[in-house]
Amino acid sequence: MLQRPARPRATVRRSGSFRQVKVVVTGPFDAGKTTLIKTISEIAVLSTERRVSDHTAALKSDTT
Repeated sequence: MLQRPARPRATVRRSGSFRQVKVVVTGPFDAGKTTLIKTISEIAVLSTERRVSDHTAALKSDTT
C-alpha cells in the first residue's frame, strides 16, 4: 500500500516547543514574493514560473 508523503508544515519555535502556522504573502507584481518564499523556506520550493503574456513583459519575462 502506498503512503502519502508527509505534508510540509510551517513551524514556529516557542519556549522549547513548536507550533504550526500559515503565512500569506501578498504584494504587487515584481515585489519579490517568490524570492521571499524561496529564501525563508526550509524545504524545496516548487517552481510555478510562467511566461508573462501582457504589457508587463517589459519588466520581467516570467511570473509565478
